[in-house]
Amino acid sequence: MKKIDSYLKQLQREEVLHEQGILQIFILIGQFVFLSSIYYLTSKRDKKLTKEIQGLLKTTRWKVRVLKGTKSLYNACSLSTNSVFVTQGLVRTSTHRELIAVLLHEVSHSRTLDSLSSVAVGTGSYILGFFGGLILAGTLPISGLFSYVLALTMTLVLSEIGSAAFMRQLEYKSDSFAVKYGYGDDLISAFAKIKKMWKVPKCTSIFCKLKEKIDSWFADHPEDKKRADHILKKKEFYEAAKKGPATVRRYLKGALVRG
Repeated sequence: MKKIDSYLKQLQREEVLHEQGILQIFILIGQFVFLSSIYYLTSKRDKKLTKEIQGLLKTTRWKVRVLKGTKSLYNACSLSTNSVFVTQGLVRTSTHRELIAVLLHEVSHSRTLDSLSSVAVGTGSYILGFFGGLILAGTLPISGLFSYVLALTMTLVLSEIGSAAFMRQLEYKSDSFAVKYGYGDDLISAFAKIKKMWKVPKCTSIFCKLKEKIDSWFADHPEDKKRADHILKKKEFYEAAKKGPATVRRYLKGALVRG
């Protein structure tokens, strides 16, 4: 009888967790729809930038919208729709080529529905981490509430690190898209300018650098140096590609030797 009661309680717990997972997905979808609506209502289409992006990509699919009331903000984003959004501050402070580079980066995010895949991966990693923690708790040499807290902390942290690593790959992919169109140097310049505008303090102390390193594990954007190195390598590759297959083979062989 005790085994039956225990089994029924376990089924009840699993049902509650399943409902929580579905609820989490609906909450994230609701946030996405709400945010998309707000962005459209508080932005205005920029005909000049839209025409230039459409001409560059040879398609009328993409539209550029400038967010109103954002003169002191320096950013751009996409929401996996046919529009990319940019702040007035970034438009005002960027050179024309820097602005196009950032817009190409955001178009890449929209082309491959990165916002939606980020939500899916984030939710999936959370659910896997939660269930993984419950399973791990049963294998630990300790018992009681502490085993569940320890196991859940470990698995949720690991799932968060994995999710952040996936997000960083999306950023590298979108950087490569801008490089493909010849805007690699401008993208590096734009990112450096954005960081300067946000007044990110320089890290000097050992503790600050340690914190910065730990933060990088959970960051959804790559570190500045790694990002710049990736852009420059992609730039070399695309320049080699323009010269033909033989040049590409020599480039790849040299890359392997350098690596």
